[in-house]
Amino acid sequence: MNRKAIGGDELVKRIADKTGLLQKDVRAVLRAFEQVVKDALTDGYEVRLVGFGTFRTRRRAARKGQIGGRAYEIPETVVPVFAPGKGLKEAVGGETAKQG
Repeated sequence: MNRKAIGGDELVKRIADKTGLLQKDVRAVLRAFEQVVKDALTDGYEVRLVGFGTFRTRRRAARKGQIGGRAYEIPETVVPVFAPGKGLKEAVGGETAKQG
């Protein structure tokens, strides 16, 4: 599947267009948002944006891996995850998301 993507500059431009804010101010807000989410997750919190989704962490257990026939241990780790909220699911999936 060939996916389209919006990079950081385009995201800033679109938010500035929707809000009337200057792009430099939008960029500062986005940087602050990223840092606040990182800090919250690092401190053990979830970040919930009702209707949009939740940022949280998940612990991945240690497991065995293999490269070229050689086995190795992959250590336990904590990874960030995003779970979309109902409003985002409905916006992207339409009626299907509402029913299922």
